[in-house]
Amino acid sequence: MPLWDIVDPGAAVELPSLSPPVEDRFSGAAALSKTGSLAAAGTSVGSVHLWDVADPAVPRELARITGRADAVYTLHFSPGGDRLTAGVGDGSAWIWDVTRPDSHTTHAVLTACGSRVYDATFTHDGAVLVGGGPDRSVRLWQLDPEPVAATLCSTVGTPVTEDEWERHLPGAPFRPPCGDTA
Repeated sequence: MPLWDIVDPGAAVELPSLSPPVEDRFSGAAALSKTGSLAAAGTSVGSVHLWDVADPAVPRELARITGRADAVYTLHFSPGGDRLTAGVGDGSAWIWDVTRPDSHTTHAVLTACGSRVYDATFTHDGAVLVGGGPDRSVRLWQLDPEPVAATLCSTVGTPVTEDEWERHLPGAPFRPPCGDTA
């Protein structure tokens, strides 16, 4: 994937390319962090590569993220630059914590799309992920679990009983999902 210095758009200068291993082919999904020091590129085989491009003349690969089941269609950094999301051909949106890109962690794998996720991006405050695909629907995922749990618990009917818990989660200690049911 080529990099370009476009400080002077009329005289763009090609910089060293970001090159994945031979087995990977870029899918066209790429993102640059707000600071311009971290670049991400997705591949058609489901991996994501992270590069340190603080010195664009000497890009340095930091990590290869694997685990997706299909092509990566889109990549976006969160407004704070600490998370990276990917829209994937298997109908999911992935979010990684890239605070330390060389030791990234999976933050979430979001589903509920019946088909490919062509785009997945953060809202301006980073609190919601917006995703869409070829079925022309848009999914909104609230990323802070506390408000989601509060909403679910305030709208549920009968709470889970200890008998139901044991039937569905045998051997797991009873922990009512919405606090004390007594």
